[in-house]
Amino acid sequence: MKIHHSHTPLPDKLESSPTVGDIFRKHGEKYREEHGLHPRQHKVMYDIEHCRCGEFGTHWVICDACGHMEKGYNSCRNRHCPGCNNIARQKWVVFSKPPFAGPEEVIKYIGPYTHRTAISNNRIIAEKDGQIEFWFKNTKKKSRWETTSLPVTTFIDRFLCHVLPKHFHRIRYYGFQANGKAGINIETIRQALSVTDGQDLQPIQNDGITCPKCKEGHMITILVLNGYGNIVSDNVPDEITQPELEAMFANST
Repeated sequence: MKIHHSHTPLPDKLESSPTVGDIFRKHGEKYREEHGLHPRQHKVMYDIEHCRCGEFGTHWVICDACGHMEKGYNSCRNRHCPGCNNIARQKWVVFSKPPFAGPEEVIKYIGPYTHRTAISNNRIIAEKDGQIEFWFKNTKKKSRWETTSLPVTTFIDRFLCHVLPKHFHRIRYYGFQANGKAGINIETIRQALSVTDGQDLQPIQNDGITCPKCKEGHMITILVLNGYGNIVSDNVPDEITQPELEAMFANST
């Protein structure tokens, strides 16, 4: 058994270490044959198995410095998928009262319940002899990190136990973002602030991914196609020639 203190970052994930998607792709078909699943669980398994594999379409990015282009596969965007479990950050001006124990304690309390999946990919170490080895926090020993193993079937069982029912809300919004009224309220706010529909109230600064070729520029998404080959977003620069564009579409199928 390996041990890490709670304040110590986990070791970098090895390229040979499997992800939840890898485990589902390898064992999912047999698991579904032997277990009765709810339709929601079927969908979660399908989405995770096909995430970033081409099933949900493709996208192209280009470096804003050297013009290097790369093709990528779209994610499934399922809230249970560890690979898609990213928190979108926005800057909002709200009225709130200070919590008694301070904001740090509030974040510490609600953090594990909002945007996490059952297990993150970086906690999975290896699969060997039908066992999945992974990291977990032992709350009985000062929340230190320890390793343990579970049979593949048990691992999948426990993951699917975290699949939420349809329309279940982990986070409910209040005020101008209240459910059912957010669209109307935000449009009213935009009009009051003279902000057009295409503008953000407070744009988020995002430098993007560094270009793997020149190491200086940043990769910008210029074309997104869905799983049917239809264009979802088109920001292709005028500098890209027609043959290059045709090659992009040909390689997106």
